[in-house]
Amino acid sequence: MRIFQNKTDKELINMVITLITDHSDFIKNWTELIYNNDLKIPSEIKNRIFTIWFCGTIDTVSQEEQNYLKLLGECKIRDFQNNINLLIQFGNLVESIKIQLRKVEKDKQLGIILFRNTLVHGRIHSVHNKKIKYRVFDSKENRTLRVNYNQKEFWKRIENLWSDGIDSFLEPLRIEFFDKNTYYYNNLKTFSKPNFFQTVKKIGYKDLEQ
Repeated sequence: MRIFQNKTDKELINMVITLITDHSDFIKNWTELIYNNDLKIPSEIKNRIFTIWFCGTIDTVSQEEQNYLKLLGECKIRDFQNNINLLIQFGNLVESIKIQLRKVEKDKQLGIILFRNTLVHGRIHSVHNKKIKYRVFDSKENRTLRVNYNQKEFWKRIENLWSDGIDSFLEPLRIEFFDKNTYYYNNLKTFSKPNFFQTVKKIGYKDLEQ
């Protein structure tokens, strides 16, 4: 089913550009704070940035799952080779994210998400619901899934994660996730370039000239 077949060529290309550059805009906000040691950002601050970043990567994978293949298929039908190449580049980014997400056990993901939500929103009403619902990355399925836990099961899963303090829990996860010797870090260097959006836009719009 071609759900994007009624989109104009420019509308389709704009959807491709948005999908690809959203994560770029996200990481450019935080990359220097994580990797520039000259700024002397305390590890406790980096740990909190990590929780926001981690949830952002799950959102990026979820967006890829919803739209990537549909956009790629429509671009192939219209022979938009430049946009196909852009989407392949984005697909490589997502695969590198998945490699990093696989390193974090599901229960630890719950702990990261809970702390991030508390950090961003203050008191989280959702954890007082009968069912607690979070989107996590499932390593076996190699995709994001929405998990549902009752109160008792949810707190049992995470009750010991922070027993030595939140930073003792987060810091080793952050260090491994942001390791420079990873495929993800190589992609970060590309997607965090200052002119990345303009470059992608220029490449994508070339298909309007054919």
